Amino acid sequence: MQGVIGATAISSARKDSRPALGKINLSQLQKRLLSGFILGPLVVLVIIYGGWLFAVMVAGFAAIALYEWVQLSLKIKNKIPYLVLGIPYVVFCFLCLYMIGAFAPVHTGLLFIAMIWSSDTGAYLTGKKLGGPKMVPKISPNKTWAGFGGALFFPAVAGTVLVFVMDIYGYEAGPKFTPQLIFIVGAVVGAVGQIGDLVVSFAKRAAKVKDTGDLIPGHGGLLDRVDSMMLAATIFYAFLVAVHIIPRVM
Repeated sequence: MQGVIGATAISSARKDSRPALGKINLSQLQKRLLSGFILGPLVVLVIIYGGWLFAVMVAGFAAIALYEWVQLSLKIKNKIPYLVLGIPYVVFCFLCLYMIGAFAPVHTGLLFIAMIWSSDTGAYLTGKKLGGPKMVPKISPNKTWAGFGGALFFPAVAGTVLVFVMDIYGYEAGPKFTPQLIFIVGAVVGAVGQIGDLVVSFAKRAAKVKDTGDLIPGHGGLLDRVDSMMLAATIFYAFLVAVHIIPRVM
């Protein structure tokens, strides 16, 4: 959801030119850290507060994402399919985000954010440090299988640890959230998030642009920051409905 800017400033390696193996562009990383340290806590506070403020934030993010998608699509020669399929896609993803934040316990929403943050971080760090074979170079030249593995492993571990800590302090994220289940859910969230990343990367490739905008320093546009979170939200929402944490309204 609003995981949006996720509490992180580190995103997956998808958006930068690839430096030499094992090296990270510190100036770019510093921009991401600054953006994350400013925006991340604000977003988390809004999630915790909830209510109308949360609804306004999600609506605002959705409007910006839609604007960026439309502008991106208009740069593509065969723009109609991107507009016809992309607009409902963005709307549905943000609707799922709203459902998670509005109806699930706040700790469950924060669990989702932690998974997205750790997935993006894991993909970035393992992709940069380990390198290796590319996943889909024609769509996202910077993505590696090592980064994909990090995008699955980090949220699986982070989610499991966070649920364990919540249980210790009496903050139940969900009555059916066993460590084994959350480990699997975290990995699935990470995998689906990477697919969401590739969806936007595919559109950017077709439009021949590096970023969807320049709204967030070090990240690019809002879509560049939330692309993985958007699609992952649909899966996490379905999971919460399946375990009866939130009602099914869609």
